[in-house]
Formats: sequence, structure tokens, C-alpha cells
Amino acid sequence: MARYKSKAPAVSGSPDEKGQIQPAASPRHRLTGLKLWCARLALAVFIPVLLFLFLELALRVAGYGNPTSFLLPAEHAGRKVFIQNNRFGWRFFGPDQAQQPASFEIGRAKPAGTVRIFVFGESAAFGDPQPEFGMPRLLQTMLSHRYPGTHFEVVNAAMTGINSHTILPIARDCARASGDVWVLYMGNNEVVGPFGAGTIFGPQTPGLPLVRASLSLQTTRTGQLLDRLIRQLHRTPAAKREWGGMMMFLENRVRSDDPRMPVVYRHFERNLVDILQVGRRAGARTVVSTVAVNLKDCAPFASAHKPAPGGDEHSEWRQIYERGLQAQEAGKHQEAIRRFREAELLDDSAAELHFSWGMAALALGDTTEARRRFALARDLDTLRFRCDRPLNEIIRRVASAREQEGIALADAESAFALQSPGGLPGREHFYEHVHFTFEGNYVLARTLAEQVDRLLPEQVRRGVDPAKPWANSDECARRLAWTDATRLAAATDVLGRLHDPPFTFQLNHNEQTRHFRQLIAQLRPRAQSAQQQTELLFREALAAAPGDPVLHSQRAATLATAGDPVGAADSARRVIQLLPHSAEAWGQLGDALVRQQKFAEAAEAFAEAFRRDPDSFWALQNLAHAHAKLGSGV
Repeated sequence: MARYKSKAPAVSGSPDEKGQIQPAASPRHRLTGLKLWCARLALAVFIPVLLFLFLELALRVAGYGNPTSFLLPAEHAGRKVFIQNNRFGWRFFGPDQAQQPASFEIGRAKPAGTVRIFVFGESAAFGDPQPEFGMPRLLQTMLSHRYPGTHFEVVNAAMTGINSHTILPIARDCARASGDVWVLYMGNNEVVGPFGAGTIFGPQTPGLPLVRASLSLQTTRTGQLLDRLIRQLHRTPAAKREWGGMMMFLENRVRSDDPRMPVVYRHFERNLVDILQVGRRAGARTVVSTVAVNLKDCAPFASAHKPAPGGDEHSEWRQIYERGLQAQEAGKHQEAIRRFREAELLDDSAAELHFSWGMAALALGDTTEARRRFALARDLDTLRFRCDRPLNEIIRRVASAREQEGIALADAESAFALQSPGGLPGREHFYEHVHFTFEGNYVLARTLAEQVDRLLPEQVRRGVDPAKPWANSDECARRLAWTDATRLAAATDVLGRLHDPPFTFQLNHNEQTRHFRQLIAQLRPRAQSAQQQTELLFREALAAAPGDPVLHSQRAATLATAGDPVGAADSARRVIQLLPHSAEAWGQLGDALVRQQKFAEAAEAFAEAFRRDPDSFWALQNLAHAHAKLGSGV
């Protein structure tokens, strides 16, 4: 039997010089299990963060990118102030299509005895087409008239084209500016604005966490670089790169039953709730308003039918509807309604059907039915440029019964119904679909002012008779230098807009354009014969508000049109004293100097305008023309 050696325990190690075995060094500690995965995760996070921070620092040192806050710190005459950021809209719309906010300057430290009010919203709140006569201006005028011992500083923080996704970051930034009262008037752009179901500005209805993460990323220089690279990779055609107004959205039609619409409503409600929370944390009281729109004189921009299983239902519907239109044209409104009712049985989803029905009901004096049909036409319009019923319901639900929290609801939708014939808001208060006439801005400002009044500090309200009447429309017009000339300018602007789609798609387009042509014909001779009274009006208005840069700017434009470039230059210089960062004011001065053939001084003014707004094509073009006149060849 073979002998086997017993196996002794192996001794690891190596012999030393004497041949003796020495124990080997203990092996290095190795990461295993959970510790190993934690280490890998730390490396996976640490290295990208380190690279991001390095790239961010390098981009900032190189001067790449732009500040993204709505308020920019600046100094004026040794005073620390906030001014507007003209590039704020870049991260929502890109540099080619972003609109600019109104020019303003406010002290970083609010002066004693001042009530500071921020107005947030879209183009209707901004005051389009004439911000100098918009709701924020009228609100300030009415409050100043009611409380002559208090200085009211109403900041127009609204912008054209934005929606609640944009307003929330504006509100967060304005929270550091010591606002006493916030006014919120929004809801018209929730579908077509950034991240809406019908937007052209990036993705449509992404998840809210993704929306906010992407917006936060773009506040960094690295995020702006990535955004620029993406835009270059997916470059839009040159014809669609610049702001094109409502025409940009013609292909983005959204039905009321589109599955993305509930997402739009959820996002709006969440943003509204968060804006109110931001205001409360900042110590501001907030007035939230429902949104009024033109119902009676604004036909839907586009209609859509339900899918037709048989394939020919729509042609039958169209035949019946056309017969109704023919009866309506002939003044047979009862017959027209019978035809519209037949068409409704086939398909009740076409917005144009309900608008036509509303017109027939109105002609028969049935304003209740007319209101119902016009509201349906608004809600079924597939080019969704107007605040609809669900959005106003959200505003009422979120803002109602919260007075103890410093939140007041202003029901502008109801106020306009009360102020309109038959309860049907129309051209008495609206130029087109949502933008207000002077009279409309007055109704809105008055509705808001009544709620703002309740939220003012007690020391402001003390000593003022609660029964004191508000300034009426005529008094506000005098204080803001509203004239037939400015009314004419607005009507001319709006008529130009009506010549473009989607206004040309509307059933009542011909009637709309006829109305503005008649209005312009009435106003033109009155405006031309009232120049002397206009100057007197400016003197009275400026005597009451000598530090109002908007009034001085209006006067500069009026004097330039009247052939007084010297007076225009003086007024423009006064605007510059008050708002030295305003590129528009420097441009006004340059234009007045060109009219005096002072080309060297004009070139300096245009150069300053371009320095204040490097994105201004007009400032650069005027600068080139001024140098050309000097023979410099620039």
C-alpha cells in the first residue's frame, strides 16, 4: 500500500536569508458588496460633477453665456438698482424669437413711503399693443389718484408670448425685490406658450419635473452651451427663425379633447400654486384674476370635426351648415338656428358652428343662448390663443376664500360681462381676441384696483375715505396723455395685424377690418387737428408726474412726429436721465438728432443704444447710417 504524506497546513510566505519561512504581508483590503457599489456610484457622480464644475468655471471666466434672472443689478447716480434683463426670454424662446420686457428701474432697497406692486402676466397684462396705456399704467394712475400721499411703484413684469412656466421664474426672481402686492393675470398662452400642447418653442407637454430641470440647467453657462449646440443641430428654417406672432402657430392646432390638454391644466394649476407660495414666502400679498376674452366679436381661428367613421358625415354636415349660413345672411335667423341644430346632431365639435349659432341667437335677442354658444366657440377653437373655461375654473378654485392668507380673487371675466352689452364682451373692450382697448384696460385695472386696495398696508389706507370714488376713465386718459392720435396709432397697428393669418381665417374677418377702417377714417382728421391740445395735455400730465419716463418718451415721439426735433431731443434726454439703461431712449435721442442733422451726436447716441442692447438690429443700422452721413464709411 502506498504511503501518503499528511498534508500540513500551507504556510504562505517566502524564506528569509536563513532559510526560515516568514509570514507574508496581509493582503490589501478589498471593497466588496455594498461598499463596492457605493464607491462606484460615488465615482460615477463625482467625476461628472467635477467636469461640470470645471467647464462651468471655464465658461464663466471666458465670459460665455448670459445672466438668466429677470432682474439685473445695476447702479444709477450712486444708487443700487434693479433693471430688466432684455435677454431673460432666451432660455424659453431662443435668442431669435424672444421678446423683451418693458424697461424699468427700481431701487434694490425700496424707498420709504413707497408701495411696490409687481404685475405678472402675458401680452394682455403687458399692455399690447400700447404698453404705455396698458393695465399696469392705469393701475398706478388709479392708486396714485386715490392715495395722493403715497408713492406707488407699479412694475410691469409681464411679457409677450410667455405663460405660467415662464412667469414662475420671473416671480421667484422678483421675490427678492420687496414687493408689497403682486398682481397675476395669466392664462391666454398656456397651450401655445413654452411647453404647451401647441407650442413651437421646444417640446410639447413634457413632464413638469423635466420642464423645471431643463430650465434650471439653462441658468448655467454649461446648460446654455448645450442649448446652443442643440439649436444648431436642429436649426429651423430662416423664414421661421424670427418672431412671427400668431402666424407661427398655424400648424399647431389642438382640439379640446386632445389627450395633452389635461397635462396643460395640471401644469397651469401647479405653477399657479407655486407662484402664490413664492409670493407668500416673500411677504407679498397677491391678487389673482380670472381672464376675460373677446367672445362676441372674435370668431374662432380654426375648427375641427370629430373623426367620421363612415367617411361622408362631414360633407353632409358642411351642406347643412352652409344652408344655415345662407339663411343667416338673408336675415332668417330662426331658420338658420334650425339648420345649425341639425348640423349639431351630426357633429357638435366644430367651433365655427357655435359661433354662427351665437350670432343668430344674438340677432334674435336671446343673449343667454348667445353667451353659451360664444363660450363653446372659444373652448372648441383649435388655435388656442384665448383662456378657456377650465383654466378660469382653476384660477377660481385655487384663489378663492384665501383672504386670510393675503390672497384675493379678482373676477375679471365676470366684470367684463357686467360691463358689456348683453353680458357679451366684444370690441367695446377688445381690439381682437384678448388685447384691450383703452376702455378695456380701464375696466381691468379698476377690477384689480378694488382688490389691491384691500391688501394695501394699513398705514396707507388710514385716513382715506373708503367711499372715495376711483378716478374715472377720462381722468386716467388725461393723466396718461391718451389722445385721438394714440387711439389712431393703435387702430392702425391692429388693422395691420388683421391682414395676416389666423385672423384672415375668421368668419367675421371682413366685418372686423371694415370696423377698423371706419374707425381710422374718423380718427385721422381729429388727430391731425389736435396737436396743440396734445402739447397742453402733456404739460398737465407731466406737472402731475414729472419723474414719469414713459410720459417723457411719449412726448418725445409726439414732438418728433409733429416736426419738432429739438423738443423731441430734450424729452429723450429727460428719459435718459431717468432710465439711462434704456436703449429705446438712446435711440429716440439719436433719431431726434438725425432730424437736426447732428450726425456726430446721433452716432454717439446710437452707439450707446447698441451698447445697452447689443441685440438691437435697429440701433446698429441707425449707427451705420449716421456714420455714413458723416462720410466715415462705417
